[in-house]
Amino acid sequence: MKAAELLARWRDEALAAARLGPVLDVACGDGRNGLYLAGFGATVLLVDISALAREGLEQGGWPANVRFRQMDLETDPPPAFEPESYGAVLVFRYLHRPLMEGLKACLAPGGLFVMETYLEGQEAFGKPRNPAHLLRRGELEAWFRGWDILESFEGRLDDPPRFMGRMVCRKPGSASLVASGGRG
Repeated sequence: MKAAELLARWRDEALAAARLGPVLDVACGDGRNGLYLAGFGATVLLVDISALAREGLEQGGWPANVRFRQMDLETDPPPAFEPESYGAVLVFRYLHRPLMEGLKACLAPGGLFVMETYLEGQEAFGKPRNPAHLLRRGELEAWFRGWDILESFEGRLDDPPRFMGRMVCRKPGSASLVASGGRG
């Protein structure tokens, strides 16, 4: 399983942030992104409504540093994660706006937030087409105003053609354990 290119580029920062607390991989699907960091020693919690990640882990052997929790992330009110307890939060190809404040709150000061999901305009290429599942331009930047923005992108990507929004940022606060420097 190959990790998302964005996460692979920010691997060293994500692993440094994982010293602040476990990595939370939200709507993890098959778990490839969280498992990628677990392979480098990070403690990871995979969360998804589907049991796909758990089934894959059970077939391939369950790493001691990985847990899976099957849960519906779109409940009303949204599920809450323990405040300031995660070193990194990963969100790939998923958007549920009511969940965002809780995800920001569960990240430890100095922790890393990594998100990449579909952006408005994606309708021209296929799914998702529902505006509830598409970032609006400037939305990520507005959500993370005041955070240390390490990478931000909105636009068209090719191979395959798609419109995506990306954000890698660090939560304000003490980051004494987080190494600065080049990308991995």
